[in-house]
Amino acid sequence: MSKRSFKVMDCDIHVREPEDLWTRYIEPDFRDRAPIREKSEGTDALGRWRSDGKMFPAFIEDADRTRNARIRIEKAKVRHKKLGREPPAPDEGTTPSSMLAAMDLEGIDTAIVFRTMAAHLIAIDGMDPELSAALCRAFNAWLREFCDADSARLKLAALMPMHDVDVAVLEARRAVTELGAISLVLPNNPVNERPWYDLYYEPFWGEAERLGVPVSFHGIQMAYQQHLGRRFMDNFPLVHAAAHPMEMQLAMGAMIGASSMLSAFLVLGAALVASVGIIAVASRRMK
Repeated sequence: MSKRSFKVMDCDIHVREPEDLWTRYIEPDFRDRAPIREKSEGTDALGRWRSDGKMFPAFIEDADRTRNARIRIEKAKVRHKKLGREPPAPDEGTTPSSMLAAMDLEGIDTAIVFRTMAAHLIAIDGMDPELSAALCRAFNAWLREFCDADSARLKLAALMPMHDVDVAVLEARRAVTELGAISLVLPNNPVNERPWYDLYYEPFWGEAERLGVPVSFHGIQMAYQQHLGRRFMDNFPLVHAAAHPMEMQLAMGAMIGASSMLSAFLVLGAALVASVGIIAVASRRMK
């Protein structure tokens, strides 16, 4: 499928988690706390989920957030029409067959497969670390089966429960050694108000280095955490423009400019995902 002899890789393809993922894959001890997708109309392609006493995406019950979600849907419809594309099918991204078909259409040879809603569901400061870990374990197990449909083309990026670094180390080890994950996925915004340069995380960086896999920082638009998007909940362009690039620049700054993280862990790799164009600007400002 290579184009002009070049192999093409999508380093940030996303699944859309099926509504029964956690009820099927979470461990029995946590089944009564499994996230549930609720029926909703016209809010977002992701739908609304309830977990740990909160609604997701974060603050979606706020009137401004609901309005912005509808704007996002309408803009996507306009974009699809302009490009001559059909709207996404209901199961698009929930099955490997639909993902592989989309990759074939776009001429993509290999893809690194990321979470979507799963990252939102653990984006709560003060969350029970054991619940966060259980949600990640369930998602990562499901994603392993998803990628097994064509393991040569679909590569697993495992979601990490960063509320407790010791628990995160255990899940990183399991994800790589048992599930074959090729990257460990973190949010770009702080967890429990703890910046990424905090020495608290050193056991995790050390484990990633020992396992020989990169960490991938990937943002979400809103969270029940310290998150720049919360300043602009009434303004869709700003919430979307601020959430990803600005948080990513801060994550990069935490790694490079404000810590000894990369000098202490010399072979630790890191990816700043969905950040094309912002890294050069930020790095110039940090010189």
